[in-house]
Amino acid sequence: MLRIDAAVLHIFDTNTNEAVLSQTLLDHKEQYMIEYIDKMMTKIMYTAQQKVGKLPDRSPAKEILVGMNQAENFLHGTQKLTNRFFNFTKLNPDIKPADLLWTGFWLDEAYFIGMFKLNHNESYTHYVEYDQDNLKNDLIINRAILPSPTQAIDEGFLYCIDTEEYFLIEKKHLIEEYGERINYLSEIFLDIQTNPSMKESVNIIKKAIAKTAKKFGEDDYQDLAEVKQILHDTIHETQAIDNQAIAEVMYGDNFSRKQAYFEETKEQGLADETPYMPELVGNNMQRQKFKFENGIELSIPLDLFNNPEVVEIKNNPDGTLSVEIKNIEKIKNMF
Repeated sequence: MLRIDAAVLHIFDTNTNEAVLSQTLLDHKEQYMIEYIDKMMTKIMYTAQQKVGKLPDRSPAKEILVGMNQAENFLHGTQKLTNRFFNFTKLNPDIKPADLLWTGFWLDEAYFIGMFKLNHNESYTHYVEYDQDNLKNDLIINRAILPSPTQAIDEGFLYCIDTEEYFLIEKKHLIEEYGERINYLSEIFLDIQTNPSMKESVNIIKKAIAKTAKKFGEDDYQDLAEVKQILHDTIHETQAIDNQAIAEVMYGDNFSRKQAYFEETKEQGLADETPYMPELVGNNMQRQKFKFENGIELSIPLDLFNNPEVVEIKNNPDGTLSVEIKNIEKIKNMF
């Protein structure tokens, strides 16, 4: 259960290219405020794009964050961190202008500090003014519209005071000083190295499996189907992605294939083992999906794909493949 303790909004003024720091807190007891913060928190805490880890003592943000659960430190802490954030982002035009919403809250029995980057968006609105003695209704562009509760946000983090864990979502941007796109929120603002998110880890494994199959002259569809099942089962059983275990199940005693696979995953920065919550497994991980060269697409629940009484993929003498769907009693058109 979410219980908000404090909240404040700091603004970035694009006209002056400077921060406008609030000197008072928001009324966090308003129902719309509770709902908005709850939605923002959910977008970080419950997404496959989330990165998780322990915030090291060397992070320049940690010294400030650890004291922000004290009422007298919260506002001042957010001001210091916001200045640090905007002083960097304003020098890099690829980073979209935004306001920062900070909050301190209890989630169940743990206390969190949250920072949500609310990107500015353009939208039209009306404006009433007087032209001499005549009332004039005008149409104007507001360039500082914040995300609605249902809209996604690209960047933000939660820090748990009790466990020292961070939960982070971020996006790469072109940083002028480095001349390349990097994850500035983790690498510069928090000054940490993160493990890939679940979504990134799955994509790394998928690409490594496909490249390994190609390297040994085989089609990748069967290996990709098998590793999808392994990933689904492993995350639900162990709450983690264990790369060593995946390689063991996939390749067994075949050292050369296992080595090729490890080379690919290591190059992409996949950790040996990374914890993930099963709740983050999306619907796309619940089904095997195939697309054939003739345009036919097939979607099969994981628990049915490996049942030969339901689905069978056959190699034909002419080198083509056949897919047989068995024991169907009724067909429904999904038009």
